[in-house]
Amino acid sequence: MRLLRYPLRIGGFLHTLATLSFAAFPLVALLAASASPLAFTEETDKRELAALGPEATPLLALPLTDAPGATTVITAEEIERSAAANIFELLRRVPGVDIRYTPMGGHIGIRSTGASPFTEEVLMLIDGSPYNSPDKGGFPGHPNYTGFFPLDRIERIEIIKGPISVIYGANAFGGVINIVSKQAADTIADKIEGVSSGATLLVGSRDTFDRRVRAAAVKGQWDSTFELGTSDGATPIRLNGDADHSRTDAYVAARRGAFSFSALHQQNRNGSFDFEGTPTRTARQSVDILDTHYEKKAGEFVLHGSATLNRYRGTTCAVCHNNQTGPPDDAATSEVGNERETDSRVRVAFRADRTLTDHQDLNVGLEASHDSVHRDIVKIAGAPAGLDSGGVFVQHQWHFRDRSLHLLSGLRRDYAEFLGGATSPRFALVAEPTENLILRGSLARAFRAPTWNERYRRQRFLPEELAPGLILVFQGNPQLGRERIDTLEFGVSWRAAEPMVLKFDGYYNRIHDFIQLGPGVFTPGVPNEIRRGYENRDPGFSLRGGEITLLSRPLKNLDLTAAYAFRSSSLDHDDGAAAYAPRSRAILTAAWSPHPRWTFDLAGSYSSGYTVSSPDVFGVRPQPSYELFDAAARYHFAAGKGRFSGGLLVRNATNAHPRETLINDDIDTSLRGRVVALELKGDF
Repeated sequence: MRLLRYPLRIGGFLHTLATLSFAAFPLVALLAASASPLAFTEETDKRELAALGPEATPLLALPLTDAPGATTVITAEEIERSAAANIFELLRRVPGVDIRYTPMGGHIGIRSTGASPFTEEVLMLIDGSPYNSPDKGGFPGHPNYTGFFPLDRIERIEIIKGPISVIYGANAFGGVINIVSKQAADTIADKIEGVSSGATLLVGSRDTFDRRVRAAAVKGQWDSTFELGTSDGATPIRLNGDADHSRTDAYVAARRGAFSFSALHQQNRNGSFDFEGTPTRTARQSVDILDTHYEKKAGEFVLHGSATLNRYRGTTCAVCHNNQTGPPDDAATSEVGNERETDSRVRVAFRADRTLTDHQDLNVGLEASHDSVHRDIVKIAGAPAGLDSGGVFVQHQWHFRDRSLHLLSGLRRDYAEFLGGATSPRFALVAEPTENLILRGSLARAFRAPTWNERYRRQRFLPEELAPGLILVFQGNPQLGRERIDTLEFGVSWRAAEPMVLKFDGYYNRIHDFIQLGPGVFTPGVPNEIRRGYENRDPGFSLRGGEITLLSRPLKNLDLTAAYAFRSSSLDHDDGAAAYAPRSRAILTAAWSPHPRWTFDLAGSYSSGYTVSSPDVFGVRPQPSYELFDAAARYHFAAGKGRFSGGLLVRNATNAHPRETLINDDIDTSLRGRVVALELKGDF
């Protein structure tokens, strides 16, 4: 049985966690802390909440309309208790989600394999609007080690595992991560009207220094909030010991009646490091997101509309890869460090929801977007500056047997310029035989369009020549087609006892036309090139696996979560598409609040070994398994009209140095190790 293939490593992981809990922090006699069981959202089915009671852990983390499959929610309470530095580290707590740090920043995958750190197959949303980069498909602002949204402003993070394109969009290929921001009323004492403010200061080892101020107001019909923060420190991976990073961000949001608006501005700076004997240039970039939403009830319909601008401006990829402005970029510029590119996406979306009868609901919607990419270098000749895309969808829900049996069916039709159309169907069945048991299953198809980079970039990959007059170049392929995934999912959630929920989610994915780098081809010229172009893989391959999660509250003030994720693939061990796909991951978290003034949090994760990219060039290079632990202890107190907390945070507590990615022996990509920080937080 696959669950028993790694008993020794899992046993060692649990032993290390137990040892750390009782011995690593002598100032805290019992340090047990956590990710609490999933908290239900306001949208969760009202009948379910009434049946389970306010203290119960819901069997469905998200409403059926949005996600009838495998889902997880990270709540504001979990975020506030944790020692996580950013969203990447928070997501290490979620089974089925793969997190690793690369020279380009943090990488997120969901049940993935072989994914590039630039080409995310995860749809990232902020309040339901896409955040993914228009050119790379990943998260704007590479290199990005500090995350992409201030943690203090997050009400919850919704994670949907598996393709769910019908509602969420064409590129919800591996899954969806939706960041739901806090409203001003969430920080106002009476939730009616008033003003609040706050500040956070965090100082720690490895030059860690974070400062944040925030304010919120509810007055009349207006609800507004503001946050400004800066973060500095060493990169989480060594990068030959030289690189540092910093971030400044400002966030403002306002709501009046059915209308809401938010603006996020972020600036990143990433310092120089040694790349094969050549120092890179300093990378600088800024990201701006303007987002508007409108919701109104009109007769039998609830109407939702949104418009978003996502804009990135920063240094090009050549600032690291071709930092001395050698061929082929020297024909366009004499100083790559002065080059800037601007990528932007304008998107509008509309959705209408209607209850047809007591047993039927209907959702219909459409979206359209325009991507523009402006750069003078790192592109093939004749690359278009803009691409249009859009889609329409319809989803129907049947509810039977006093709404204990639900059948969902949906269809989405997407269009992308130069790619034509693609149709994504989904069918899901959810059964609730009792209030303590939910069974679910689904069939779905989804597509991912190739990114602008995969189609049109032309980039020298190494700062040095392979040989005199010979360079390595990665080149886009305008003829690429979409990737396709067909998936079968099934799951069960069972409340074994009032303080305990056991969940299992299984999946079988078949991936077609996977986009990958092809073999190197010698191309004569001045200089000569070894040119690697993108191609659609033929034939397809399969992934299968699942996640087991146990949520428990053995004591009133102690929450425990244990999870185990496993997977296997039809790919050979030395296949490049199988890179960065550990066969198993384990998670164990604990949250303990022995007194209203004290909270303790401990989170541990284990990853089995895996292979890394380009085995045809560098060999298979298997990487060993590793464990990571974060811990936090906080004391809360009141003074005057304010509420304060002081905390001790320890990240990577056992000082582990795994290589979560591997380029070659010339760049040290191992984690730097332990960070100890003191935090002071106040709200007024």
